[in-house]
Amino acid sequence: MRTFTVISKKKFDVVIIDINASEWLNYCIPEGLSICPVDIDKRLPIVKSLSFLYSLLKKVANNGVTSTSLLAAIIEELNPKVVITFIDDNKFMGPLQTLFPEKLIISIQNGLRLNDPNYRPLGKYLSFPNYFGFGEHELSMMKVKNASVAEYYSVGSLRMGIFLTHFYKPKRKPSHEICLISGYGRSVFNSSTELNVELALSWNNICKFLSKFSKDNGIKITVAMRYPVNHEEFLDEQKYYEDNIGQKSIVCFANDRKTLSAYQTGMDSVVVVSLMSTLMFELLGMGKKILCCGIANNNLAKILDTRVQCEKIPKIFLLEKWDYDEFESKLLNVLEMQDERYQSLIKDSKRYYMACSQPPPHEIIYNTLLSKYKPNRLPCVEKDNNNAK
Repeated sequence: MRTFTVISKKKFDVVIIDINASEWLNYCIPEGLSICPVDIDKRLPIVKSLSFLYSLLKKVANNGVTSTSLLAAIIEELNPKVVITFIDDNKFMGPLQTLFPEKLIISIQNGLRLNDPNYRPLGKYLSFPNYFGFGEHELSMMKVKNASVAEYYSVGSLRMGIFLTHFYKPKRKPSHEICLISGYGRSVFNSSTELNVELALSWNNICKFLSKFSKDNGIKITVAMRYPVNHEEFLDEQKYYEDNIGQKSIVCFANDRKTLSAYQTGMDSVVVVSLMSTLMFELLGMGKKILCCGIANNNLAKILDTRVQCEKIPKIFLLEKWDYDEFESKLLNVLEMQDERYQSLIKDSKRYYMACSQPPPHEIIYNTLLSKYKPNRLPCVEKDNNNAK
């Protein structure tokens, strides 16, 4: 059960909705602006004032007992110019933009947006505020879903931009030949839901193939771990790969989330192997070689609609079925392919999936917020005129 948390009644420049991963938003917000983080995941935020209570009751009467009603009352009370979130798969940011058209309401894409069977938004279509997305793919999906979006900005990955600006340590040549991006989660292997059963089967097959590939070709597999060393699931994750690929065949790199070290591990590798991860698409945007296994499991592909997500990836970089000979052939092919040839083949895919804008996303968003407080300075990004309205 969520507990109440009281917000001070005063004016803020920026309200951050949901504090999960909000540390990366600090790179997007100009210095000197007052910030109010609103935790809606584990807390029930309220403003200690009669005017807030009156506003909340009015909005509940009009819109029902919803997150939108609560957040709208908070925004009305705090009166920020900007409302921003890094948790973009929600139901309320679009409606908030409709309720407050004079405010800058921003959602920043956090990860892949596959067909989540548990996500059932209210109404007949989705609506989005000013949306800073990875690339052209998300805008295309908005149109397919008959979504509305205030403005769409194709900028790439916020985290990748921050990593490249603040944490990346370039190397003359790759340290690892093959990097597996981990998708391990204890819940996946301890669940009987259709989705998790298919995910577990897929991961077991990937590990089986990499185990044989490593032994047959004398190549160690680097694992970019999902969890940091101090996470309760880290040892289980490590043991899973040791048991299923082979302790002598792998090197595991813990994920230091404060420095985004998984990005460094991927950038230091020749080829990235993944089931279906945001990090794989982020690295694809940077021109890294990939082998994607996201459509090999027909059942999983139907559940998550991964064939649509992968439609712009050249087939030579897609494992199309659980067949070891195909896996080995395609992995060796991309491993040995000249970089110039590879870049020519993925040129369109990079732009479609991951914009990798310059300046990077956090600087674009920073300047967009700055323009809200200094009207004489324009944001350094153009709106996509082909928005999904």
